[in-house]
Amino acid sequence: MSNGKRLVRKTDGKMIAGVAAGIADYFNVDVTLIRVIIVITAIMGGFGLILYIVMWILVPEDGSDQAIANDVIDSMSKEATEED
Repeated sequence: MSNGKRLVRKTDGKMIAGVAAGIADYFNVDVTLIRVIIVITAIMGGFGLILYIVMWILVPEDGSDQAIANDVIDSMSKEATEED
């Protein structure tokens, strides 16, 4: 069920925390579209801003220890299921 991609905050191409760049990379869309959606939802009730902050806290940065550990765990679980 996994497509091999992991949602991470991108350090390259980031403006603030890399959340929009990470989402754009994960869904393979233009980062400008994601940024516009975030700004519009932030203006219309603040949900976009709240979601952005929550993702900033919860989503690991690419190259971080947590993101690397998740990749190692995924590859180990793939190997274990392939052996069965």
